[in-house]
Amino acid sequence: MVNADNSCDSTWITSAHLALRPGTIEKIFTDCVMDLRRILVLDSIDIQPNGFRIHSHDLHGQLPEISIENSGDTFQDKDRLGNEVCKLVAMVKLRDEMVRFLPGCRLLPPTSMDGRAIVGLQAKPRTWIGEGKDFLDAYHELHRQVVG
Repeated sequence: MVNADNSCDSTWITSAHLALRPGTIEKIFTDCVMDLRRILVLDSIDIQPNGFRIHSHDLHGQLPEISIENSGDTFQDKDRLGNEVCKLVAMVKLRDEMVRFLPGCRLLPPTSMDGRAIVGLQAKPRTWIGEGKDFLDAYHELHRQVVG
């Protein structure tokens, strides 16, 4: 906004770069999940100075957390959040298929080690481990091993 002396009102400029609010984050998360028709539960939103983290789970247990750093552009942050939720939904689909393929199996909690994503599935007496550059890649690898 320009003042009478042609200077910019800095409060107006900074207000355009506000971080996403928890209510907005929850709405984007819920809208994506509902549109894609999967069961996915939002457990918590951790607001941090440089962004936020989302913890969630599906019917089979904990899912990888979503971590978004504030870019200063709320539209870009909303888009990145929507993309990450869509990746979670794809992981849930892969997990559902593996559990249907091996009834009674147990999905191991997703973890990161040495910059790699690691996921697993246990159906006694066997355990399968998938590894990838990110969790979606790791679940695809695990799905290939289990389902084929």
